[in-house]
Amino acid sequence: TIGVIGFFVQVIGLLRWVFVIPVLARLFADPTTDSVTKAAIPAVFIAVHQYGGVILGEHLGQFLIIIWMSIISGIIFNSKIFSKWVAWLGWFASAIYLLAQTELFATAIPNFPVIDWAGLVGSLLWILWMIVLGVYLVKYKEQ
Repeated sequence: TIGVIGFFVQVIGLLRWVFVIPVLARLFADPTTDSVTKAAIPAVFIAVHQYGGVILGEHLGQFLIIIWMSIISGIIFNSKIFSKWVAWLGWFASAIYLLAQTELFATAIPNFPVIDWAGLVGSLLWILWMIVLGVYLVKYKEQ
């Protein structure tokens, strides 16, 4: 359930690019838009991006996925289907992915230390872990 909620929260955050940002872009590019509205558009973009993107999609969505990964890794660790290293890979990926949250805090907290590489490495490890899970499950089903 936590993973599904995390997925939907991330989708809600991403939908800002489909339903909000194009409207702001059209308003900004429209020569008939008055100067007061044009001046307000960057502030609206920042607010929507911080709320929909940073808070919902990236922080809350990713955090719920990290919790889900940790729970599933615990189940894997106690399973007879998977090798223990698969659980450790999930926990390791979760920890690295958690470090990526520093980038999100830095958008709101000046001088917050950022671990630049954590987002890319955490995402790649998460994908690798998911592939490994899939391979194990396919092999198990074939037995």
